[in-house]
Amino acid sequence: MAGTTNRTDSRTTESVVTENVTQKAKQTAEELKEYGERIKSRMSELPEYGRDILTRIDESAHANPWLHVGIACVGGFLVGMAFGRLFSTDRSRENGGIPERTFLRAEEEFGYDS
Repeated sequence: MAGTTNRTDSRTTESVVTENVTQKAKQTAEELKEYGERIKSRMSELPEYGRDILTRIDESAHANPWLHVGIACVGGFLVGMAFGRLFSTDRSRENGGIPERTFLRAEEEFGYDS
């Protein structure tokens, strides 16, 4: 008798678990469908939003052209400094910012030993 009860209990448990998993899967599918619809509606708004931002930038550039020229110059300078330090082959930073050839020339001219 005990064996039959365990089989019945395991089938009941199995059916409950299967039912719960199926229910969760349907719920998740519905949520994903809702999210997909939200994303589609947001994506349709993006071109209009982008045009609005570009129009504001264009109007601002026409109102204050020198401001935008200055911003571009500062940005270019900062990017140039960053790449200059990143790809620099000069190891003068190790000597406190003085290039090595300066030390070599001083040693030759004045007989200093480092």
